[in-house]
Amino acid sequence: MTLLLPAHLLESSPQWFPYFGNQRRFVPFVKELLVGLGAREGDTIFETNAGSHAISYHLAIEMGMHPIANDIGFYSCNIGTALSRQRTEASVLVAAKGAALIEKFGYNPPQDSIPDQLLVDKWKQFIREQIPAKNYRVIRDNLFDSLEQFQGKFIYCDFAWPWRDGTYTSEYETTADTLGKLLGDETLCTFKIASARRILQDVIAYLDAARKRYEFVILSNQSSNYPIPEVLEAHMVACGHSPIISRRQTVPAEHVDNLGNDLYFTEYQYVFEGRL
Repeated sequence: MTLLLPAHLLESSPQWFPYFGNQRRFVPFVKELLVGLGAREGDTIFETNAGSHAISYHLAIEMGMHPIANDIGFYSCNIGTALSRQRTEASVLVAAKGAALIEKFGYNPPQDSIPDQLLVDKWKQFIREQIPAKNYRVIRDNLFDSLEQFQGKFIYCDFAWPWRDGTYTSEYETTADTLGKLLGDETLCTFKIASARRILQDVIAYLDAARKRYEFVILSNQSSNYPIPEVLEAHMVACGHSPIISRRQTVPAEHVDNLGNDLYFTEYQYVFEGRL
């Protein structure tokens, strides 16, 4: 089944943590999909790359779902903890400093960057204004190791994709590595962006593993990324993965979407039935 939605001329994203690949604009689109798949209050959803936690957090607050939010990044994991009932002053401070650094220096801050205290205070206030999510679990692992830990009804994955021309997105690595070090992360982060060839292998490996453990497997991609839909969709079908739902939503592009090179930005979603 293909659901092709018309372009929606939405306003800029509501305020949310600055994070490369932030999905805040598409929360209503994700919620619409999950409702159509029969999601109910109390259902668990595993998000493999939580990033800014825009998806998992709003599913918890607005739909009463029970997210398991995974990410390899130190900044991301502290955002998640700060938004949950496990909130600590340390997690609030790290999340606020991370947001302040990105707001001041962009997604590739110099290694000697110091956050502006006024910005830190602004983000601390923003965090405290958010309702702490209950039944919200934050874990820190790489995508494929985390896949082996859980099973259930829904899994949602948005890879750290290469750029549309196949070059790697340094901003993702910076967010996971350099920014983490600036925020006091003592864990060695070895995260690397997949090459254009490797990302196709990773998608199939994800689908192979996830469809054995979840009723519905959701894959998200965007128009700024490689592979483009014509390549990705043909490759998935050739490898035995035909989606039961394919849908898209197009919005006006923000600078971060493709570094100012596009007027419009499209979110693609693919849903696969599990093979439990």
